[in-house]
Amino acid sequence: MLSISAVFADSSSDDDRPATPDQLARENMPLATFLAVEKARSATHVDLDDLLSAARLGLARAAMSYDASRGIPFGAFASSQINWAMLSEM
Repeated sequence: MLSISAVFADSSSDDDRPATPDQLARENMPLATFLAVEKARSATHVDLDDLLSAARLGLARAAMSYDASRGIPFGAFASSQINWAMLSEM
């Protein structure tokens, strides 16, 4: 997925700023969708729409609470938050 700095190559100062929670959530929406679909394959008693909602809620919570200074990649951090949100939905 293209980032804003890739589209506007002359804005090199944007690379130094951390991503906003909104950017993190938008860029990682496919991760939430993937995890929800994977969970739906094994949890047939839960509706896919409910899992998608829970996954997106988990992604939003992860984006708002993410601290890049801890050295954890956002995808790994978000995956655990998304999985917990889906488990609490089930």
